[in-house]
Amino acid sequence: MKQIRPRLPGVGLLLRSAVIPAVLLFGTGMHMVMFVPAVHMAVVGAAGALAATSAVSMSIVAARRNDGRAVWTGMAFSVIAMLLLIHGLATPGVILPANAVVQVAGALNLPVCGAILAASGLPILRRPRRVRLLLAVQLCVVAVLAVVGAVFSPDIAVVPDPSTAAANLIVVVGAIPLALLAWRAGRTYLLARRRSDLIVVEGIVWLIGALYGLINFTMTDAAWWAAHLLEVGGIGMVAIPVALDLRHAVASRPLVGDLRAGHLVEHEEAFLGGRVRALLVRLGEKDPSTEGHTRRVATLAVAIGEHLGLPGGTAAPARAGRPAP
Repeated sequence: MKQIRPRLPGVGLLLRSAVIPAVLLFGTGMHMVMFVPAVHMAVVGAAGALAATSAVSMSIVAARRNDGRAVWTGMAFSVIAMLLLIHGLATPGVILPANAVVQVAGALNLPVCGAILAASGLPILRRPRRVRLLLAVQLCVVAVLAVVGAVFSPDIAVVPDPSTAAANLIVVVGAIPLALLAWRAGRTYLLARRRSDLIVVEGIVWLIGALYGLINFTMTDAAWWAAHLLEVGGIGMVAIPVALDLRHAVASRPLVGDLRAGHLVEHEEAFLGGRVRALLVRLGEKDPSTEGHTRRVATLAVAIGEHLGLPGGTAAPARAGRPAP
């Protein structure tokens, strides 16, 4: 029971984030809808453009900062952007006739992206020495996906029929890395209480819902189109906050999940807000010795709390200007 209780806030956070995707998917269900194929291409194109923009910005940051984790994050969004591009261009009835590429690309983009992002949290991949090599690998992966989608499309098999055991297996396997990312982001939010981290949590859960809808419904079902809306929204909710973190020279904590209480003190402006940062700057201008002493005391306090196993969320009320319990 002692091991389960600290995890309950994180579980509750994920369940709350799943309400909107669940209502949207099961509310629309298998109601028949008919849209012209160009609508599908436009929706998917919007998601692909958003992912591509995020991938480019993250890769630029990674190159400038020599940050291996940022490379992996950029690679994940590069892959999802290319698969979405293939998925959109392969829409039957626009450029190509009926084909299996549209199904395979739509089914693989979220699991592959989730797996790459989950791998970015591994310590061995956090600070690789050869960032340029990783960037070259990223370009090669995108190029290979483009070639496979354009040249070998007749040989790609169709994904399993919706609601079959094979389809559900794809959903489960693909949801595992996404669920890991959602758990990491949830723990980061409960510690830092940043609204952007909460948005990342909800965005990842939306992507899990999108994966379920894309696999278990067909193009004539309203839930299939709802899944595309969840996908577009989820990509934006994950990509934008992470890109802003990287832009401000803060590691993508929601996805990596290695945020510790000590980091809140080290990066007070990013995690605790501009007011705390302004107070420390003013204190440093008036009395540098006291400012340094304040930082050391804060670092020691959080280190003691982590050693005692105190939940990080207990510090949250103090950030809002109320006394901590």
